Amino acid sequence: MKTFIAVTTKDREEITKECIRNLRKAFPSDFIKIYDDCTSEYDINDLKPYCDALHINQKPQNIHLNRYEQLKDYHDNYMPSTKYDKFYFTDNDAYHDLDTQLLAGDLPHSYYNTKAHESNHIKIAESLIYSKHLPGISILINNEQVKKLIEASSTPWPINNTSWDYFLSDILGNKNTIEFNSEVEHYGAFGIHNQDFYRDVAQNPTPFLKHSRLPLLSYFETGLPIFSIVHATARPLKGIETKKKWLDLAEFPETVQYIFSAEEEIEDHYSVVCKEEGCAPAWNYGAKYAIGHYIICPPDDVAPIKYWDSIIRARMPDWNKPTILATSDGIRKDRLLTLPILTRAYLDQEGLFHEGFKSVFCDNYFTEKAYHKNKVIEARDLFFQHEHYSIGACAEDAVYKKGNSAQRYTEGKALYELLMEQLKSDKFLGDKEIDHCGYQRKTKENIKL
Repeated sequence: MKTFIAVTTKDREEITKECIRNLRKAFPSDFIKIYDDCTSEYDINDLKPYCDALHINQKPQNIHLNRYEQLKDYHDNYMPSTKYDKFYFTDNDAYHDLDTQLLAGDLPHSYYNTKAHESNHIKIAESLIYSKHLPGISILINNEQVKKLIEASSTPWPINNTSWDYFLSDILGNKNTIEFNSEVEHYGAFGIHNQDFYRDVAQNPTPFLKHSRLPLLSYFETGLPIFSIVHATARPLKGIETKKKWLDLAEFPETVQYIFSAEEEIEDHYSVVCKEEGCAPAWNYGAKYAIGHYIICPPDDVAPIKYWDSIIRARMPDWNKPTILATSDGIRKDRLLTLPILTRAYLDQEGLFHEGFKSVFCDNYFTEKAYHKNKVIEARDLFFQHEHYSIGACAEDAVYKKGNSAQRYTEGKALYELLMEQLKSDKFLGDKEIDHCGYQRKTKENIKL
């Protein structure tokens, strides 16, 4: 069954759009309904791609009335369908860990741990806190608790000095749990209780939230778009060296989210563990955690140029358009895009590498697809040197040999040719609709590995 997610929105354009997009990404299968309190700073319809339903108040309301009406709406119009077993309150300034799961354990429950509520906290387990009251930006309850709240308050909740979330906790008996490692970060500046971003900071945030905070703050405070560097590596030490180069040569390193996607965690660095073999699956997996308006996918052996971030922003200024920047690597003379530099809009629309590739030929198909869809911005005068073993820049190690093995070439070439046949015809439907299982059967029958 699904969780019904009720989120309040009002103005604060950049904060709202990033947090609502994050909410959709964190909970792709749940039902999200936005209750907007008369936003005037931007077109609220911009949020429609990230929700399942949108309600706009006819006139501005206080938060207590807004929350009561959300619960009443769910109780009267959605809960009877039996599609939903839980109800989740959140806000337009709550940023969720992408691995958060809205589970039906001990409820009420919150995923947000903050010092602002610390006086009520008692740690009862390694990852769990007991709290008398819950923070309003993250409250999960079940249907029986929804009924109890409606029965206990046949009229809108009181709007005196008692906050609505405290009122809710009191009705439900003050037996609440909170995640010790916060799975929600709060960007509450210019909201009801906060004038800056530092009052309600999450305690013990997850690695994703911890390493997203600085670039998000930079974006909210300066407007400079974020870069996510998704670095697939099987050489942790070399990867760390490469990371240092990219950050040292950025003009605004505070705008960079750096993600290692590797076979195991890289200590003291933000890394996600990809269980599937090959650099292409690792890039794809790491890209799921990218928050940037621009995404770059370097291997270990590509060197950045000075102020690469500002140069890329200048060459592809509209990150809302699905585009890819074509640069040179100092080796190849063809049009192969060896360093993917793309907007978030392109990633959302087209994805990164086709899921069938392990390593070789993933960039060939990535290139041809981008040109076929007319999404490439030419910038071949920009050189991101590929320090490859083929030009003597390094030794051919086991990682190179495995990625370029005869088996990888045979499998990659077969898939590439199949996809190109579909791309060149007018029957191309997109990666998600290709019968990849059928291709695997064909490979086993016709190709000697």
